[in-house]
Amino acid sequence: MLKSIPLPVQVDMIFEDLTEELCGLTAGTVFLHIRDAVVGTYGVRHRLEHRIPQASDGGFSKPVVSPKQVKLFREMAMDIVSRKSEWNRGTISYKFAVKQGALQVSADFTEKDDCLCE
Repeated sequence: MLKSIPLPVQVDMIFEDLTEELCGLTAGTVFLHIRDAVVGTYGVRHRLEHRIPQASDGGFSKPVVSPKQVKLFREMAMDIVSRKSEWNRGTISYKFAVKQGALQVSADFTEKDDCLCE
């Protein structure tokens, strides 16, 4: 079923699924393991100290990823994947950090030989 869905759309669906997990983090890495243009596994890696608990007033003691920033992150991730149209197997890592309230993201593509996609 996922084989018929374009990779950028799969990335969109994954970021939608990860939105709740990303909100409240100060830094981490979103990873996607891809084989034959299908995302097999994905998730968020982060250190425990990068998860900031929500205060009783609904705010956070430090700048964290907001729902609006996740939406921008999601759009950027889809755009990056769509530009790599010939790439269909390996690992994509999106490293992110919130610095002075701004979300900073870098993307890293690892070719199929280094991927634990099986």
